[in-house]
Amino acid sequence: MKRSYIILLFALAFSAKAFSQTTLTEDANGVLNTTKIVTQTSLGQTFFTGHQIGTGYYTSAPIFQAITDNTGGINYFYSGLSGSTTTFSVRSDGQGYFAGNVGIGTATPQAALSIKATLANGMLRLTPTTDNTEASIGFNTHANESDFTSNWVIGPGGWNSGSSFIIGTTAYNGPLMTFFTSGNIGIGASDTKGYKLAVNGSVVATSITVKSYANWPDYVFKSSYHLPSLSEVKTYVDLNHHLPEIPSEKEIATNGLNLGDIDRLLTKKVEELTLYLIDKDKQLNDEKEVNDVQENKIDSQANIIKDLALQLKSQQVQINELKELIAHFNIKHSEN
Repeated sequence: MKRSYIILLFALAFSAKAFSQTTLTEDANGVLNTTKIVTQTSLGQTFFTGHQIGTGYYTSAPIFQAITDNTGGINYFYSGLSGSTTTFSVRSDGQGYFAGNVGIGTATPQAALSIKATLANGMLRLTPTTDNTEASIGFNTHANESDFTSNWVIGPGGWNSGSSFIIGTTAYNGPLMTFFTSGNIGIGASDTKGYKLAVNGSVVATSITVKSYANWPDYVFKSSYHLPSLSEVKTYVDLNHHLPEIPSEKEIATNGLNLGDIDRLLTKKVEELTLYLIDKDKQLNDEKEVNDVQENKIDSQANIIKDLALQLKSQQVQINELKELIAHFNIKHSEN
């Protein structure tokens, strides 16, 4: 054991460019008969290791130190200092600290943590200590690390056996958005009921495009399409209180409204209404033509009646003249 300590000391002394040699001894229990080891470089930088730290074990400007059995605080397996500022440390309780950027796979990290790698299963992997529990990443918008009043979390939700990826204020307080392994997305909804997108709340958009499946109702304009008569539609409405094929109020309340289906059905009804209007317009035009013919006939008959009236008037004048001649003749005859 003494030989190993001498070798260790040689290695430390050589790396620190110190040229002195110190022999270390141990007691019967294998414990070093010294409380600290300090090596110093020619620049005055030191490497310190010891059982305790205190005023009696202070070293000026150490660059590395290892501390064990620190009765007054946390033990450090390894730490680095620049002057009196700790640049990094690895504590015996498993915590670590780095004052600058940390690079994994890169010697020039450009952020607090930079990772450069090519890995099939991801460059960063979070694994919980027990199955189906949370393995999430938290974001705190407050500078106080223990203040969780403004906290965001992304990761698999612990309540659903890791079958989804959530975005929320806390992982166990209900997600704001959930991405399921099926590809479905829930916003304010932890169950999409099988739909690709489920939103528990209102939605506003400047434009929405619904690409419908086959059977867009342009077939209504084909000659083979049977357009129900308005009397048939009236009979259906009187009986069911809604248009044919359009879902009823009860169906909407139970199943919701399918935008694709209702757009298709409303388009069909508009096209049917257009056909009704075209038919009514044709009827009006036909009636107008009939009325025009009748009006022409009436006008012609009126003209005939007018001519007859003129003829009657002329005949009446002739009759009156004839009456006057007869009367005049009768007067002369009676005088004779």
